[in-house]
Amino acid sequence: MTQCQSETFTAATPEHASLYGLTHDPACHGYEGPVQLSYLAWSHPNNMNPGISANSDLDNATFDAEQRDLYYAERKGRWTDTIAEALAFIPLYNFTEADLSNNLISSIEVNSTQCLHDSIDSTVVAGYEKQTGLIASMHSKGSTAAMELLYVDGGRSVVNILMHPLSRGTVSITSSDPFAPPAIDPRYFSHPYDGQVLVESLRFNRKLLATAPIQALGATETLPGTATESDADILSFIKGVTSTEYHYVGTCAMLPKALVVDASIMPLLPSAHTQATVYAIAEKAADIILGHSVEGRE
Repeated sequence: MTQCQSETFTAATPEHASLYGLTHDPACHGYEGPVQLSYLAWSHPNNMNPGISANSDLDNATFDAEQRDLYYAERKGRWTDTIAEALAFIPLYNFTEADLSNNLISSIEVNSTQCLHDSIDSTVVAGYEKQTGLIASMHSKGSTAAMELLYVDGGRSVVNILMHPLSRGTVSITSSDPFAPPAIDPRYFSHPYDGQVLVESLRFNRKLLATAPIQALGATETLPGTATESDADILSFIKGVTSTEYHYVGTCAMLPKALVVDASIMPLLPSAHTQATVYAIAEKAADIILGHSVEGRE
């Protein structure tokens, strides 16, 4: 039998407490007074992923039919392609000119708090200022990726994923029904930095498309098309096609008196996919619950 250490988990947000009728019990928690967590639903960073598309040999109906038959007969050919064949995590200085990179980094902390939601709590404003300072520092050192590049759809599309968006959205409950979907407003592009980085990411895609190895394959840009050239036009295209990368974080904080075990406790997106980090969070929680003392996990 596994012996477990008793551990108290509290409602992570006022929305959760209200939804499930939870109340404060000082005897259980060992402290006086309720914990005010009114700010927790305001932090909602999330990856964003526009990109460009090129022509594909599978657009040829005859070739596509040949590849279909080959797949069903031998499990070979173009139909065996996965969603993403290759990816890279790229620092800002690697896909923008140095002067532009410096300007983008400088813009991270300038008036960033003015881009937040009007009703945001002052504690979140303070935390957000700390976040923007950390992000600016990491990018200035070139020690973190600003963009993930994905080679998808058998090479038909090159997708850019913004790794450290500065826009912040909101999440709130809509009903006393726990199965009702929450109201989610990602507030994409509420900070101008996000759009500027994605514009430069798309321009970087075009440089890749123009390289000799890619041109040898006969690739040509189909979306948004070479006529989309100005920053304003590129940004307009990006805003029309951007969607979530499903790496939601920051919707619930983990504090000394509020213990949460999922991706929502991450205050910032890592320069990676979130899956492995969630595993680490779960392992740490398991150690706490089981009463294990593991070196390096205190």
